[in-house]
Amino acid sequence: MGHAVNQAIRALSLRHRARAAALLAPLGLHPGQEALLLELARTGPMIQAQLSDALGVEPPSVTLMTRKLEEAGHVRREPAPTDKRASVVALTDRGRDLAGQVTRLWSALEEETVAGLPAGTVAALPALLAALTANVDPRARQHGVDTPSAAAQHEGMTDQSLFHRLDSVRAEALDHARRAQQLSAERREILQQLIGNGHSQADIAREMGVTRQAVQKMLSA
Repeated sequence: MGHAVNQAIRALSLRHRARAAALLAPLGLHPGQEALLLELARTGPMIQAQLSDALGVEPPSVTLMTRKLEEAGHVRREPAPTDKRASVVALTDRGRDLAGQVTRLWSALEEETVAGLPAGTVAALPALLAALTANVDPRARQHGVDTPSAAAQHEGMTDQSLFHRLDSVRAEALDHARRAQQLSAERREILQQLIGNGHSQADIAREMGVTRQAVQKMLSA
């Protein structure tokens, strides 16, 4: 495989961002600001710290984007009712109108990005890209941060795309089930070999950092 995946992701990221910037410029927006507008349109008013978490962006960057959008009349900030030190960010009427324009623009950009791809491939892309993102997200590795929910990934998909995705998910589930059975059998064989080499179940449990009952369950699985 070499560096082909890295190069492909980098090329897509650079070109998609450049294309997005060109489409956002006539609206007076810079890349990143549209995500903030769309998040507020989706969820309603949010505390600024929560908005930072939702966007996966550092708080200082959110503060800067919020300030710029507030100056342009697209959002307003108010003290949080439960914590006067925190700010609640909400869309203005002008901001809601702009978020609607961004939604239409984003739909057009998505169609442009996946043009020529089979429907099944397009349907599978959200879950695939979410998995790739989680693989390189330190928060996901260290703290178990959830990837986008299935409902969020499937939002806006046509019925035909959903049926294609259903077929893909079914095939993936069957493949995972077969793989899980293979791994379970291999784990059982390794445990039996260790026991045959003179290690007790207690020894194995201590080495693995699990209970003896867990080892017994692995042997019987």
